[in-house]
Amino acid sequence: MLLGCIIGWGILSPLAHVSGWAPGPTSDWKTGSKGWILWISLGVMISESIVSLLVVLIKQLIVIVRSRMHNTNTTTEENALQQRESLMEDYQDDDMWRHDDNQQQTELEQQDVPKDQQVPLYMTVIGMIAAIILCIVTIHVVFGNDVMPVGMTLLSIVFAMFLSVLGVRALGETDLNPVSGIGKISQILAGVIMPGAIVANLIAGGIAEAGAQQAGDLMQDLKTGYLLDASPKAQFYGQLIGSLFSSFVATGAYLLYTTVYTIPGPEFPAPTAQVWLDMSRLVNGHDLPPHVFEFIIAFAVLFGVLVIVKETGGPAEKGWRQFIPQGIAFAIGIYNPPSFTLARVIGGLIASYWEKYCDSPDSPDTDGPYKKIGKVFIVIVASGFVLGEGTFAIVNMLLHALKVPHF
Repeated sequence: MLLGCIIGWGILSPLAHVSGWAPGPTSDWKTGSKGWILWISLGVMISESIVSLLVVLIKQLIVIVRSRMHNTNTTTEENALQQRESLMEDYQDDDMWRHDDNQQQTELEQQDVPKDQQVPLYMTVIGMIAAIILCIVTIHVVFGNDVMPVGMTLLSIVFAMFLSVLGVRALGETDLNPVSGIGKISQILAGVIMPGAIVANLIAGGIAEAGAQQAGDLMQDLKTGYLLDASPKAQFYGQLIGSLFSSFVATGAYLLYTTVYTIPGPEFPAPTAQVWLDMSRLVNGHDLPPHVFEFIIAFAVLFGVLVIVKETGGPAEKGWRQFIPQGIAFAIGIYNPPSFTLARVIGGLIASYWEKYCDSPDSPDTDGPYKKIGKVFIVIVASGFVLGEGTFAIVNMLLHALKVPHF
C-alpha cells in the first residue's frame, strides 16, 4: 500500500498534472489526477485478480489430474498385487484386511463433526432458493424491470455462484479474497450481455462481489469453528440471527449518516464507488483519459507477471519472493488518499516495534507491567483508538442531526 501511495500520488499524479493529461484540481474525479491514477489502480486490480484466479484454477486442475492418475496407478498396482497373492492368502488374511479398511474408514468419519451437528441439506437448498427469490424480488422492487430485467438478475446470481467458488479458493490458499476483481469480471460479462446499461452493470457486479465476500467470510467462520470443535449448526443459527439484526442496524446507521453527511462528500468520498462507476463506463464504451491506457497496460502486465512469479515459484513466504508486492494492496494505495495509507503505515510500524520489544529477551524492562501482557497490549491500544473514534463519531453525528452547537 505504501509503495502504491508513493508511486500513485508521489510520481504518477504530478506527472499527469504537469503533462496536461489531468489539468483539473487534484481531487477532481473527472479532470484531476485523482481520477486519472484511479484507472491504473483498476487495471492492477483486474490483472492480479484474473491471473490469481487462473493460477488457483490451474492448480486445482493439476491436483485433480494428479489425483486421478495416482488412483489409476494405485488401482492397477493393487489389482496386480491381488492377483499374485490370491493363491497365497486365506480367509483369515481377508478378515484382517477388511478390519484395517473398516478402521481407516472409521478414522476418516471421526475427522468430521457428527451428523446431528451438521446443517441439513434440505435447509441449505431451501435457504438458497429463498435467498435467490428474495434477491430477484428486492432488485425488481427497487430498480424496476426496465433498469434490471429479472433474467439479468438471475444470470448475475449464476455468475456470482461460480465466481464465489473461485473467491473462496483464493481466500483459502492466499488469505486474500479478490472480491473487487471478481466484481469487475461480472461487470465485464454483464457489459457483453447487456451493453449500454450502466446501472444494470453496477448491480450485476455488486451481486457477484457480495456473493464472493459472504462466501469467503462463511468459509473462515466455519473453519474457525471446526478448529474449536464448535457445532456448524449452532454457528448457522447464530449467523441467521446476526444477519437479521444487522440488516436493520446497518440500514439504520446508513440512513442516520446520510441525514447528516453528504455521501459521497468531503467526509466520506467513497473512492471504491468511483472505481465501480469508471469500470461500468469503460465496458460500455466510454473513453479513457489521455495517455492513461499505456500506463494501465504496463502496470497490468507487470503485476500479472509478478503474480505468476510469486504463486508458481515455491512458497511465497520464503526467500526474496516475500518482498514482491501484492497488486490489490498496491492498487488500494493508489486510489485511497495518502492520509489513509500513511496512518496504516504508522500503526504497522508501532505494532512491529512492540512485537520486537516483546520478543526481545535482553530488554531491561523484562518484568514490566505492559510487557507481561505481551502482544495483546498493542491490540488493546488499537481497540481503544477504534472504539473512541467510532463512539465520538456517532456523538458528533447526533449533535449535527439535532443541530446542537459544538466544536
